[in-house]
Amino acid sequence: MTYSRPDPDAEAGPRNASVRLTPDRSPVGEGPGARRVGIFHESAGALVVKDGRCLVLRRGDEWAFPKGHLEAGEEPQQAAIREVREETGLLVRVVRPIGITRYVFEGTGGGEHRKRVHWFLAEQTGGTLHPEPPFTEAILLDRAETIAILTHDSDRELVDRAFEALVDDSTVDLLGDEVHPGGSPRSTPGDTPPDAIEIVVETPRGSRNKYT
Repeated sequence: MTYSRPDPDAEAGPRNASVRLTPDRSPVGEGPGARRVGIFHESAGALVVKDGRCLVLRRGDEWAFPKGHLEAGEEPQQAAIREVREETGLLVRVVRPIGITRYVFEGTGGGEHRKRVHWFLAEQTGGTLHPEPPFTEAILLDRAETIAILTHDSDRELVDRAFEALVDDSTVDLLGDEVHPGGSPRSTPGDTPPDAIEIVVETPRGSRNKYT
């Protein structure tokens, strides 16, 4: 399944404000690190897999998965479902969490930005594939094709984990959870334990984060 639209001239801005944190992760003006302020972003996204194929979105020269900022009062699982619906037109349900990625990058106006993204494996339950601008293409690819087309190494790691879960979810322990006899993991969708996969990406100085 593929959907394409003309490439827009303008890029979309951020959807909502981020939380400003000090280096020790306390709010601005609190804690011993208050003398140096950074900006913390919390996001969630999903790898939507259907019939052995994974949904990938194109924005400019970047290929990635649907994701975006958490809105006020949202849990990561809720945000991931909403972002998939808004960015692709698809309705999905979360199968299970598959990890966390962390990014460090310099904003366009200077200053350090830190982002944490909660990732989930999801499956389509309805909707019609229709990517929102500024995404210009949405395609479903098999595992090898997905890994080959993705822009970011951290996303490739997530693909492996998602497909491993699909192969044998009863025995693959992706999150370090205790797997009970009978193959039922202790965690439930939306519960991402502290020891989940955390892929840290140090973005080169001066570069910018393409989307939320």
